[in-house]
Amino acid sequence: MAYSLLTMAATATGSRRFDTSSFGKTKLPFKPLTFRPSPLPSKGSFGSIIRSFQTPRSYCSPLIRDVSSQAIAKEYGGGEEATAQQVWEFARALWTFLRPHTFYGTLVASCSLASRVWIENPELMKWSIVTRGICGLVELLCGNSYIVGINQIYDVDIDIVNKPFLPIAAGNMTKKQAWFLTTSFLTVGLSLATFNSGPFLTSLYCFALLLGTLYTVPPFRLKRFPIAAFLCIALVRGFLVNFGVYYASRSVLGLPFQWSSPVAFITTFVTLFGLVIALTKDLSDIEGDRKYNITTFATKLGVRRLAFLGSGILILNYVAAILASIFMPQAFKRSILIPTHAAMAISLVFQVFLSPYTLCLLYESIRPSKIHEERLICKTRGSEQFCPYNECYLPFPSLSGLSLGSDPNAILTADPSLHLHSSASIQLVLPMEHSVFQSASLRTSAVNSTLKPSLPHRKLLNRPAAIAPSCLLPNLALHLQPRWPRGCSRNALTKSWRRTSIQACTQVGAAGPDPLVNNISAFRDACWRFLRPHTIRGTALGSVSLVSRALIENSHLIKWSLLFKALSGVFALICGNGYIVGINQIYDIGIDKVNKPYLPIAAGDLSVKSAWFLVIFFAVAGLLIVGLNFGPFITSLYSLGLFLGTIYSVPPFRMKRFPVAAFLIIATVRGFLLNFGVYYATRAALGLAFEWSSPVAFITTFVTLFALVIAITKDLPDVEGDRKFQISTLATKLGVRNISFLGSGLLLLNYVASIAAAIFMPQAFNRNIMIPVHAILALSLVFQSWLLEKANYSKEAISTYYRFIWNLFYAEYIIFPLI
Repeated sequence: MAYSLLTMAATATGSRRFDTSSFGKTKLPFKPLTFRPSPLPSKGSFGSIIRSFQTPRSYCSPLIRDVSSQAIAKEYGGGEEATAQQVWEFARALWTFLRPHTFYGTLVASCSLASRVWIENPELMKWSIVTRGICGLVELLCGNSYIVGINQIYDVDIDIVNKPFLPIAAGNMTKKQAWFLTTSFLTVGLSLATFNSGPFLTSLYCFALLLGTLYTVPPFRLKRFPIAAFLCIALVRGFLVNFGVYYASRSVLGLPFQWSSPVAFITTFVTLFGLVIALTKDLSDIEGDRKYNITTFATKLGVRRLAFLGSGILILNYVAAILASIFMPQAFKRSILIPTHAAMAISLVFQVFLSPYTLCLLYESIRPSKIHEERLICKTRGSEQFCPYNECYLPFPSLSGLSLGSDPNAILTADPSLHLHSSASIQLVLPMEHSVFQSASLRTSAVNSTLKPSLPHRKLLNRPAAIAPSCLLPNLALHLQPRWPRGCSRNALTKSWRRTSIQACTQVGAAGPDPLVNNISAFRDACWRFLRPHTIRGTALGSVSLVSRALIENSHLIKWSLLFKALSGVFALICGNGYIVGINQIYDIGIDKVNKPYLPIAAGDLSVKSAWFLVIFFAVAGLLIVGLNFGPFITSLYSLGLFLGTIYSVPPFRMKRFPVAAFLIIATVRGFLLNFGVYYATRAALGLAFEWSSPVAFITTFVTLFALVIAITKDLPDVEGDRKFQISTLATKLGVRNISFLGSGLLLLNYVASIAAAIFMPQAFNRNIMIPVHAILALSLVFQSWLLEKANYSKEAISTYYRFIWNLFYAEYIIFPLI
């Protein structure tokens, strides 16, 4: 039996807190080492001992790499669970292999340009060409996947250093599998282009694939030459995508190609933006690029200069966009183009202004998980401690004259805020209290030498701790070895990490930034969590979907002058959503400390006074917007929604105590009022009397029943707290298993009814979309319920199931305009 997990239980006396005066004098009394047999195969490598996330008084040694499901199946005989695990692991590896951020860019650009053509020629819009448009979109996504895939195949060695999370570099996908995928993407893309796009567009598509190949594949490998590299990226990502999609969209409508001012603008703008992306994409990859002699602008000019260059080009881009709208009012919508681009330019300047060190971490701040030990090893030099990025320094004046390898006692004497373990390696521990939650950003890379066990397959690393200068950023803290333990939810940990890391950074003293910046960032993060983002997404998607449906049914009445009114309506709905979820958190603090300790009031990141201010602001702003823009009937509906949200949470009513009343309120507000109100308001804005259409009647009924399921299942992760505070819910009465079966059953009936409606009412619904999509969603629900059963209804599995329910909710609104 393999002993692959080493646990060292460290206990501190009582709930005593540490202060800077006790550093270096007090040692934690460690219990003897205890060993646990691991359920995983013995073959594998282990990372350094790091602080556990589950408890602040234990140390654990996680695996550097996930042991593959194939290895588990080989040792333990496989079975259905192993097969499902294999499928899930490969799906995750495939998604990472596709580089989702490039996927999103291609998807958004294609939809945006096709929509622009339809807006310019609404009289030619035909839903029969949707299939052809979807084929074109798949064709572009296949081309994107081929380019990023071939790049990963030929960059494995570099990615092991720069991007160890990519599937080939991480060992989660073999090169053979990667070659199969890229070949498949190439074949599918070329086939679709040949049969759907004609010779000219097919030649453009082949040209883009050729550039993507030359960019990566030896002996050409144009990425070695900076100018050629960023010209390739700008040409493919900027000009070819925009020109090709616009040309194809006009061809499908039977129109000759002709530049319009907005399309010429977006093509130029995005091409220059592609140059900036090409310039800045190598900021985080300097180490690997230097190691493999790849010349980039980042290795030549240094991070600071390159960040200034990229920011400068973007600001010029925004200024040019504003000037274009000023001097060409007949071609552009001033009321949108000027304030939007001004806000984006100001946000960019603010991001640069946050700290001079922000420039050094601008690209890293997008992906904090990449800030790892080998990337930002800080060195001591004179009176400054700096990271290897050019011209990026971390001042620690109190460490003047010291160097790596100096006597720990000397360093501690120089700066008492640094506490060093009794090992040869320099360690940094922030002077913060040792209680409840320790930040995930505080970890140690070495422990007392007397605690080093001897294992045959493991060697403890005893190297200097990697100190990332992340206290200079609002969302990053001093970060040592950011490896995530197996079985831990990275998203959940990040929430706690951000909260505590901000608090820790404020105690560093001279090394920290302006406290005002930290306060603003902390308050912004707390407000976002206070709004419950998953409910915001549901409200926004529902509003946009219903408005789109009303416009599709009456495309001849579309007026862009109504856009501001529509946006104000969406903002009013988000304010109403913010009020309801906010008032619920104010009156549920005690319960949330057990069930949802990450919420800002329960976590202490937002005071009750601030929460009341936000809630009152949301209510007043929402009522004013609706009252001034949408008339008395919609205002009364809006007020009814706020009233129901209030009595749901506020004593003495507190309807959430009564299961039936609770889920009827949720279903009414989230289902009927939202759908009916938005559709009614949209038709009124178009000058039409209210009239039910079959698709709107369908979505209102469907979502109302779906909201019942959300109301029933929302308490599944909260059973512990509800029982403690004697709140009666269906989950506490019937049990988690029964409620999950009930919720899944109701949703399946919903999907079956949708398919039946499409079959028996072909004149009202689009069968080609409605039947297969709802069948796929139903099957995915069955599969998710099976996974929940296999996981024995663990808390993590229940949370995953509940999140999946919300994803199904979003999916219904996304497909609604097409049915």
